[in-house]
Amino acid sequence: MTQRPRDRAAGGSLPADANRQAAARECVVIGAPTGAFAWSLDAITTLAKPVTDVALRPLDRTDALKPVAGKRNIYLSRVPGAAIIEAIASGALKPLLVVEDPVSGVEFQMRQEKRKLVEAIRAHTAAAVANPFIAAARDPLIVQSDPRFMAADWVRFLAEALALPSDAETVAGVLKALGTTTAARLEEAITRRYPAQAALRGEPSLLDDGARAQVRSVLEPMLAAAFRGHQRPVVWPTSAFLWGDRPNDPAPLVADLLGPARVIYYGPYYHLPPGLWSAELALEFGGLIEDLEFSLEVIAGDLLSRMIIGPRPSGRYLARFRFRHKDPVQPIEVRLRSERGAIDGTISLVELRLDRADG
Repeated sequence: MTQRPRDRAAGGSLPADANRQAAARECVVIGAPTGAFAWSLDAITTLAKPVTDVALRPLDRTDALKPVAGKRNIYLSRVPGAAIIEAIASGALKPLLVVEDPVSGVEFQMRQEKRKLVEAIRAHTAAAVANPFIAAARDPLIVQSDPRFMAADWVRFLAEALALPSDAETVAGVLKALGTTTAARLEEAITRRYPAQAALRGEPSLLDDGARAQVRSVLEPMLAAAFRGHQRPVVWPTSAFLWGDRPNDPAPLVADLLGPARVIYYGPYYHLPPGLWSAELALEFGGLIEDLEFSLEVIAGDLLSRMIIGPRPSGRYLARFRFRHKDPVQPIEVRLRSERGAIDGTISLVELRLDRADG
């Protein structure tokens, strides 16, 4: 991300006033499955272990909050669901968002968890569904990891942000427990604990230029949504979709329409924040397609939108529509189907652009 919005740590230094931003109310720590967030969760767990009046509460996407009575609850989530979003929106939870470059984060997860590219992108979209609500929160704290940070400064920042002990002895003890020292930079500390992080620097990348472009077009706008005033369209390119003629295979740039009526493109099963979305689907038609009709459906558990694309000449076509997405747990499936058999013609799903219309 190229912008430098408020509360973002940049230039190798962390926000100096994290302790002043620690609110009396309870907190939720959110991040994608990246090396920096995995290490941060380890650090927070170690920091909180001896603190008797704090309860750490890992949350999956479908979990209710279920606070521990008599404790100050700190929630931890890679996949925020409706309960976390509602609590952030109401002011009941103060959000702390840990951000990392999405290309590095996706490749880390591919290596660490043996995920395919589409699976890793999907997991990162699930981690970002609360971001517009974080942007609208009263006092969010958002920090982006940087190889220049010292590991000790990062631990101290996390401790102060969450009102946990942050003295030098505690910080040194946490670093020792995580297998590193006060002299280590954050990158070195993560690498020691997670071999996948070392592979990002020492081995050829798993991502070619096309994969990197897809990661950025899908994830960078979702990360930017956490910063007030930095919203821009999420773009799902052809490579994000699957091919109806060969289920689970990546969609081709140009699909042949010859044959019976059928689903041509579907997927990508990525997640979006809840809200009203404006969509623009770019299609390219070729050959003799003047008599063909297509249907377009958007599904997330329930049918969110359906439209018919009537007969038209070959060339570029933009299908514009809106849909309201209510459940961030449900991934989005787009289905583009030919409604008549064809003896000729081609179609290209160039891209789907998505703008969150209500903020």
